[in-house]
Amino acid sequence: MKIPFLHNVRRGLATNSSSSHSLVFHASPVADDNIGSAAYVDTEFGWDHFVLDSLGEKLMYGLTQAISNYWSDGVTPEYIAQMKKEWGHLFPEFMGDDALWVNATNGYVDHQSSVGVDAEFIAKLRDPRVVVHGGNDNGGYPYDSWDGEDDNLPEGATREDLG
Repeated sequence: MKIPFLHNVRRGLATNSSSSHSLVFHASPVADDNIGSAAYVDTEFGWDHFVLDSLGEKLMYGLTQAISNYWSDGVTPEYIAQMKKEWGHLFPEFMGDDALWVNATNGYVDHQSSVGVDAEFIAKLRDPRVVVHGGNDNGGYPYDSWDGEDDNLPEGATREDLG
């Protein structure tokens, strides 16, 4: 009888993808309801590390997900009108500001982290207990150096958040 030998252990998420985006569900609300933060979101959701913890940031992530599935050879007023017609019911907070739609249109979500956008997905993004984390599994995650001491926790995190 052979006894299996464990020769390698990797903590955290590991995939064969160039990017790993996750919805992290907390036990209590942690995200704020700041819609204005959407105007400042870098909409390049690739494999660089990011944390989206405001409603505006999370909705911009969702809108970029939705729009990134459509190809356009230019951002015209007609194109923005079509995207608003297609997706406006899920993003009513953004309907009055075309600049937000242009920002989402100019962004992207890494193809290996792209998901189908529907009312259920957007409802999860609206949940104040949800934070979106993005990055890659190639090492160097910002929280890898956490040593278990409260004074070294990432800003806003609790011991329970990180296990």
